[in-house]
Amino acid sequence: SAKRWAQLKATVKDAAKKSKAKDAKQAEKLELCIYSILILHTYPRLDVNVSTHRNHLLKSPFVAHPKTGNICVPILDIANCDKFDPDGVPNLKDLAEEINTSPVAEQKDDAMDVSETDKPNKKQKIEAYQRTSLKPYIDGFEKKFLKGLYKTIREGFKKISIENQEKAAMVGDW
Repeated sequence: SAKRWAQLKATVKDAAKKSKAKDAKQAEKLELCIYSILILHTYPRLDVNVSTHRNHLLKSPFVAHPKTGNICVPILDIANCDKFDPDGVPNLKDLAEEINTSPVAEQKDDAMDVSETDKPNKKQKIEAYQRTSLKPYIDGFEKKFLKGLYKTIREGFKKISIENQEKAAMVGDW
């Protein structure tokens, strides 16, 4: 519950403050453990059969089902998740066909160069997935999940770095 989570965060924060006087590295580890707990409990869980049956990997994003070839994609519109069509997701066969029929399929690498409209002299790489029906799912996953996660982690590291710099300035330990 939200109350227990707030209590855990407060307890860890207090413990980190108390241990800063004794061991700065231990305090830093305590402050980062909240992120570890968060990832542990929000990351897709894999059951025991993952190690014996590959089809159990469908709990991970962008994994292909071994029989159908359908790709496990995130549901981007949570408000309308009941309208999600599992039969309408991209599959390996279609993705291969989309890549092979794209105008740059004959290039050796998985990316093509195109001129940007506002910067005609610069080239921008387009990854192979960007030419497929998988693009909106990957872009949505990055935008709705990864971007926020990265921001939170960066803010945590910045805060710890600033606190460490302040402590070093106080004691003259550069």
